[in-house]
Amino acid sequence: MLNKLMIFVLITIMIFHIIPIDAKMPSGIAVGHSYNPPREQLAEGDNPEDILCYDERILKFKFSNNIPVCLFPDSIPKLLERGFIK
Repeated sequence: MLNKLMIFVLITIMIFHIIPIDAKMPSGIAVGHSYNPPREQLAEGDNPEDILCYDERILKFKFSNNIPVCLFPDSIPKLLERGFIK
């Protein structure tokens, strides 16, 4: 039983060294991390689709000029209804 536990611990340690905890999440959400605002990420040369939002915010694009914005989930329905985002 002790050998199985040691193997589990070693595999877990190896996984966290291969995949860092602060790795970019493909969904554009980075919970618990702090990233630059979308405008700064664009200025650094990131593609608009690769912009990361911090906390529980979600990446959307302004309808008028296609600029990325990070929004709280509860504000998205209102902004969609008003035609602010797409």
